[in-house]
Amino acid sequence: MADTLTLQDVYVGVPTTVRGEATRIASDPSGNSSLIAYASGRVAVVRSLDNPLDARVFSKHSAPVTCTCFSPDGTLVASADEHGFLRIWNAQTTSQTTEMQVTASAIRDVAFSPDAKFLVIAGDSRGAFAKVVKVPSGGSAGVCNGHTKKGLACDVIKGCIATGSEDMSVGLFKGPPIREFDTPKFLRHHNGFVNAVRFSPSGQYLAVASSDRTFTVVDVNSNEVACTVTEHAGSVTGVVWLDDNNLMTSSNDKTNKFWSIPDGKCLRTINFGKEVMDMQVGCTYSKKGGETVSVSLRPQINIIDAGQDAVSKIFRGHSKQIIGVAAVGNKLFTADYSGLMVAWQVGAGGAPLNFSGKGPASSVCAISANEEVVANVGLDGKIFITPLSTLKYKKPVVVKGGGVDIAVPICPTSSYSAIVVNETRLVSVDAEGAAITAELKFGNGETGTSVAVNPDGLIAVGFEISGGSGELRFYTLNDSKLVGAGEPMRMPSPPNKLAFSSDGEYIAVGEKSRRVKIYNATTRETVTGGGFGHTARVDAISFSHDGSLVASGGLDGSVAVWPVNSEDDPVRLKTAHRAGVTGIAFVSDNCIVTSGGDSCVRTWNM
Repeated sequence: MADTLTLQDVYVGVPTTVRGEATRIASDPSGNSSLIAYASGRVAVVRSLDNPLDARVFSKHSAPVTCTCFSPDGTLVASADEHGFLRIWNAQTTSQTTEMQVTASAIRDVAFSPDAKFLVIAGDSRGAFAKVVKVPSGGSAGVCNGHTKKGLACDVIKGCIATGSEDMSVGLFKGPPIREFDTPKFLRHHNGFVNAVRFSPSGQYLAVASSDRTFTVVDVNSNEVACTVTEHAGSVTGVVWLDDNNLMTSSNDKTNKFWSIPDGKCLRTINFGKEVMDMQVGCTYSKKGGETVSVSLRPQINIIDAGQDAVSKIFRGHSKQIIGVAAVGNKLFTADYSGLMVAWQVGAGGAPLNFSGKGPASSVCAISANEEVVANVGLDGKIFITPLSTLKYKKPVVVKGGGVDIAVPICPTSSYSAIVVNETRLVSVDAEGAAITAELKFGNGETGTSVAVNPDGLIAVGFEISGGSGELRFYTLNDSKLVGAGEPMRMPSPPNKLAFSSDGEYIAVGEKSRRVKIYNATTRETVTGGGFGHTARVDAISFSHDGSLVASGGLDGSVAVWPVNSEDDPVRLKTAHRAGVTGIAFVSDNCIVTSGGDSCVRTWNM
């Protein structure tokens, strides 16, 4: 066994979206690269439009990231968060160069000045809804006074700063820096929140997108409106200039529209669908390749090649904490707390596969898969058994009391499609995934925590017993009844995750006490291997295909790979995911995949 784990690929998350709010997405303004940047949960992401696996993750924020922007030369990224922190870092290496807390409230938009000596921010800070800070010191370079409600948008060119607010106004300020006695100009052309303000490349025009379903283009020199466009049927969430005479808008009416300026003539429209999740909540433009990019509420990234009338590429992924990962051949399946399921192909980022139909509507808490189906259960107790051949959701089965863990049989020809455990009961789902066929209720003081199934149909269930100890029990399914098989195994700490080897000989237990234990599934005796490899609860565990290795992931973000029946030290990786490892599986005997609270999936070579 190798003594190190080497990162192979990162399958990054997609932008965080919130219904009713604009989503910020930035692109390299220099035209030297096809990179875009955005916020995804508590991390910021930089990725290439050309290759979805060409991606970097910046994970030093301690609060949800809200927005990003590139420096004018495209080498640096500034990211901001809900706690008012600004961090500046290298777009290629993610090495941080500057950290500053410029407000105590959320920052909603950020923009570099053309000389990169200043940053303009808009946000929630009462009394300073927009302001300018010096780079890299973070010192104040003036406050954009005059707004009466939260700042939502900002942009800057040489000699002029534009800000947009929930007070429905646009502020124009001389600077940066802003001088104390200069008088700003306020434009009040809208009857809704100002979602975006963007200067044209030459600085001649300012485009303003609003929740009142309109956008305006203002001549910066005269402050006169060049055009007001009212053709959108929903809130205009984003605007981006392609050149001085053309721009694109994104809207909650589920369209992107391209316009000629200053006449405001619509040149073409791209429709994204009819569902609420097809709303377009933000956009940007890649100067290098000429692609326009928009973000769906779903969320997903839509890429439109220059001059085209349809989406050419879609990048899917998560923006919430992933709860687990399952690997089947070269396919990976993940789920998150929002109920989103994503199908990936190993070696191809962007999640080219797609689930369809009406799927989970609330938090998924566990996922499992074999060669025929991918199964998941949610906190609402809904169990979805989805065929791998179609990835089309079927009508769910519901278990009373919600879900905690789920396992599918290794052998697809089993008489059941899944076993589900929650705190109060154990249930089996029929082979068609259409009904619960057996149910076993637990006694008082017994709480179900985890479940696994071996190739012979033996079912292992982990329990937390009153007082804090644990127990491992085994069952079989006979004539639609779940029947105990052998004596329970008492443990000092409750099992949190379970896994059988592919031949059913061994069972690995990830305990809440941070320990990994390996047992012979027949004799129930301890097997050499395992131990305390994590500093927090074990949240993921899996066997290699040949059963010689056990991989575990912890709440502390670490990964350990343990040899079975060996006293050799495990291979340890201190930080695989900054927000904890939530899932782990073997893609091959020399490659593992992990999922984490950072909304990313990573593959590692041994």
